[in-house]
Amino acid sequence: MEIIKLVVILLGSALLFTCCSTPDLPNLSYQQKPFRAHISWSTDNTTICAVFTSIPSQDQSSRTITLEFISPDSLKGIKITSNGESAYASLGNMVIHSPYALLWITIAEFFDIDATVTESSVVELDGVRLNYINATSDQGEEYSLFLFPSSGLPRRICGKINGKECTLDVISFEFIPE
Repeated sequence: MEIIKLVVILLGSALLFTCCSTPDLPNLSYQQKPFRAHISWSTDNTTICAVFTSIPSQDQSSRTITLEFISPDSLKGIKITSNGESAYASLGNMVIHSPYALLWITIAEFFDIDATVTESSVVELDGVRLNYINATSDQGEEYSLFLFPSSGLPRRICGKINGKECTLDVISFEFIPE
């Protein structure tokens, strides 16, 4: 399983701004903890809002991911759940096991990036100063991460999901007590 590599932001952001090398992104501390995030992303002129939950297994080898849609109305209330091997969609008491549900859960890739930093700086987004990281994976996929400097938590992540450009905004983030 690929893990986002970004502890540099938490412990060594000063090195990033003064160093000429392109370090790998270290593990983000939140990846090892259960968390819930209210997210919004845009693709194909459609904005989708959902609650994303990630619960790592005790040995950290897998995660249970849920994505519960808040909007648009055509998706509201649908919940997609994946354990990494299979996925199912549910609405109320109705449950459908389908490999197509995995297409929706690919948004989780934005919380699981393995890439090398190609650029870093401090930028302002919506009036808030954030650490900006541009990173490229070994497969040539590019990601832009906007992180809160004090916590290292994501505010915005940009890249491709299912081959389409996507901008994901993290509206709120909370750790789930273990």
